[in-house]
Amino acid sequence: MRKGVAYDMGLWPLEVALLRRWRRRLWSGVRGPRVLELGSGTGLNFRYHPPGVSVTALDSDPDYLRHSAERSRGDGGDAPSLVRGSAEALPFPDSSFDDVVASFLLCSVEDRERVLEEAHRVLRSGGTLRLLEHCKPSGRMGDIFSRAAPWVSERFGDRIDNEPTPLLRAAGFEVRSVDTTAGRTLRLIVADKVPAAESKGMDSPPEKPS
Repeated sequence: MRKGVAYDMGLWPLEVALLRRWRRRLWSGVRGPRVLELGSGTGLNFRYHPPGVSVTALDSDPDYLRHSAERSRGDGGDAPSLVRGSAEALPFPDSSFDDVVASFLLCSVEDRERVLEEAHRVLRSGGTLRLLEHCKPSGRMGDIFSRAAPWVSERFGDRIDNEPTPLLRAAGFEVRSVDTTAGRTLRLIVADKVPAAESKGMDSPPEKPS
């Protein structure tokens, strides 16, 4: 079985139960017209791309890109431009995009700081970064996540103790909103590109459970 097909089949129950709703919310605020999707994977977000925008979808895995190319032809609408590349070294000039969007990316890359710096670089001034991420919950459950994180990362490659908000501020973003699931393990984060001097010391907005 092809890698992309196997991935989609394994994720399908969670997609139906939860993730489709959050993917729709992730893309609902995207205005473009120039949009970059980082870590586009097998193209599960493609059906939620807004009409009338130009989307460039980047992923480092050639098997996922082949699978997403097939999906884009079947979803209808404007097919995104597919690019193979690393989110840590984006092959685009400065200020190339109005929006950058990613789902479940920071929990799987090696250098989260570099990914956010690159996203900041390719966004125009005033552009928006929208993230859907697995994150560490608060309280005792967060402590359990922290203890289990090395084991999970070693075996599955996912960072379950992800805390994106401080990293976003350090990269020069102003965090506009953070929406969470009831268990606070899934967060939709919207952040704007601002000059680095203005972003220092900004307080995080309160989280809004769904």
